[in-house]
Amino acid sequence: MYLRQQAVLYDVPERPVEISGPDVLPFLEHIVVRKISNLKQERGRYAIACTRRDGLFMDRVLFRLADDSFCFVQLNGALDTWLLAHKRDFDIHVADPQSQVLQI
Repeated sequence: MYLRQQAVLYDVPERPVEISGPDVLPFLEHIVVRKISNLKQERGRYAIACTRRDGLFMDRVLFRLADDSFCFVQLNGALDTWLLAHKRDFDIHVADPQSQVLQI
């Protein structure tokens, strides 16, 4: 009964990292083990980012904000640094959108 009549809002220790640019799709499909190109705008998908030796780096939710812009919600950590370290020749931009994550 309470689930239908009440809600709780939590401020969680997660932060978004925005990834954008002309090469964002091939870049994301290079670092996560899931197809991203068919993710519709304003939708999210569980995605696992892997290391070069097939190890798990992080699993979180990836949201598509626009055709060339995504948001990867992470626990406190160094995702932005890790993304830049794997940038190679991809034309992407990694930024902190200065926002917080809330859960209902």
